[in-house]
Amino acid sequence: MHSRNGVLCAISLLALTSCVTFPKDSDYLLCDFDAHPISPPVASSSSTHKAREWLSTTAAELRDCDERGAGLQPERFSLLSLSGGGPDGAFGAGFLAKIISRPTPGTFPFHPCIVTGVSTGAVMGSYVYLATSRNANISNRYLTELSALYPSLDDDALIKEYAWYELLPVPVSTYDVKGLRATLAKKVDETLLQAVLEEYRTSHRRLWVGATDLISKQFEIIDLTDFVARHSGRLSDAHVQLCYQEAIRASAAIPVLFPLVPILDRGFRKMYVDGGARYMMFMDATDLAQLANGKELWIYGVINNTFYFAGDGAANPMNIFKTASLVSRITADQLYLDSAFLVDSTAATAKAKRQWATPIGSVEALQCVRENSSSKIFDPKYESCLQEAGSKKEKWDEVPPVVHPIPIK
Repeated sequence: MHSRNGVLCAISLLALTSCVTFPKDSDYLLCDFDAHPISPPVASSSSTHKAREWLSTTAAELRDCDERGAGLQPERFSLLSLSGGGPDGAFGAGFLAKIISRPTPGTFPFHPCIVTGVSTGAVMGSYVYLATSRNANISNRYLTELSALYPSLDDDALIKEYAWYELLPVPVSTYDVKGLRATLAKKVDETLLQAVLEEYRTSHRRLWVGATDLISKQFEIIDLTDFVARHSGRLSDAHVQLCYQEAIRASAAIPVLFPLVPILDRGFRKMYVDGGARYMMFMDATDLAQLANGKELWIYGVINNTFYFAGDGAANPMNIFKTASLVSRITADQLYLDSAFLVDSTAATAKAKRQWATPIGSVEALQCVRENSSSKIFDPKYESCLQEAGSKKEKWDEVPPVVHPIPIK
């Protein structure tokens, strides 16, 4: 059985202890993300005004964004939402690489106006954003990077589980993520930031990642395209690159397993953990019609989750560890489904057309899970298998999934 059973079990048990240390003043990294909550608190008129002002500016910049292009009618405004899912992001990467490089006959090239990502969706988000560029040089380069991403992710290079005695007296997390930070530093460099800047200046398309702030308890959007544009003259600066890297790590900082990410954002202290603590996927639904500017509205969602394949028997009430693992798995499934249905229902209310991609129904993805005996979270063999399964999915689905656990035997 996949190691994530133990991971989820650890989350359940450790979360109950409430023994995570909080950052010191010196731990906060100064990054002017100008992040804002996806759903501003009702009592905060300043937050509401800021969100509306940001949305108006974004809508104005996206006025000419048309996924179809070439004067085809009707004009189309689209948003692509990438869910969390850790190594299961390999399925979405495989599917998207196929869709981008070989559009289904009768369709058009895929150029979403906004790309959003949470956790593993944030990790692949920059590559997806650039791979969907109309600039062939940028698209080809980062399509290759996207295809190579997940098969290169390995626990041995990314994370190290602390021994029990290393967690004393008070743990920061159960894993050391020095390797993950080093990997992000290699992948998120000046070249990538320059490519994001060029794409943004040419198309005004947006790239957003989401993280949960433990201080405000809000899910916040970090607009990476806006951040790069505001620092366009300093993209070679290691600090600017580090902020971009930490935005991605913040979105993927699984509570308890990985350390939280403390950020000082324009005078406000933020303690970021995985965006999936609030939403497994997202879009800013404040006013979709305003963003679409009268164009036909399409919402695409990629759900990177194979938890629902793991229906391996009922919990044993006498086995607290297995019970905790199963309950955590059910909770994780529900988070994915709730987030997907929220996106879908909001899009439906805005009369948007919706398209979905998920491993559900993929015989190949189920086989990958069945054959995975690794104790790792990130295992290149599993991720390569799942990416290949994603590449065999032929087209988008029109509705989000309805999940019934599929037993693993």
